[in-house]
Amino acid sequence: MPYATDSNRPDPENGYPNRRVQHRKLSASRIVFLLLICVVSTGNSAAVYRWVDENGRVQFGDRPPRDKEVNQITIKTAPTPSSTAPAPSTESVDTKERLEKQQRMLDAYRDERFEKQAESKERKKQEEDRARECAYARDRLSRYQGASSIYEPMPDGTERTLSDEERKSTIAGTQRAIERLCR
Repeated sequence: MPYATDSNRPDPENGYPNRRVQHRKLSASRIVFLLLICVVSTGNSAAVYRWVDENGRVQFGDRPPRDKEVNQITIKTAPTPSSTAPAPSTESVDTKERLEKQQRMLDAYRDERFEKQAESKERKKQEEDRARECAYARDRLSRYQGASSIYEPMPDGTERTLSDEERKSTIAGTQRAIERLCR
């Protein structure tokens, strides 16, 4: 999507000023403002005063009132990160080992979850296959029982009619298949 480089120029698609460029300008000005505040505030280390007002409330300020008794408070500055960097200790090694152990456990849990999901998918597929085979076997049994004779296809393309004994055996085999598949 083309966009204007001038924030006041409307976007040709919707007619509104291009907010993308305007947002970038705001972000850059915010960064400059924050940097300026940091520089100004670090150079200014003003004193802080404490006093009790006429209502008995404790007040703090950078300028003491003229008609009150004030105490100047010294504020401890936070140490710089380089001066407080801890020396390598056994605690940091223990922490590192603990984090590594935690990561190994998380990896093992993730792997176990993936294995369970794969097993669940496989079981679901097997159940679907068995349900399909069950329906097929029930259909075959219904056809066998409703037919007066059962034919067996021969390799040469002809059909052979099963005897009554073979027909009963085929129906019994189909019933056993239904018992096994349709649980």
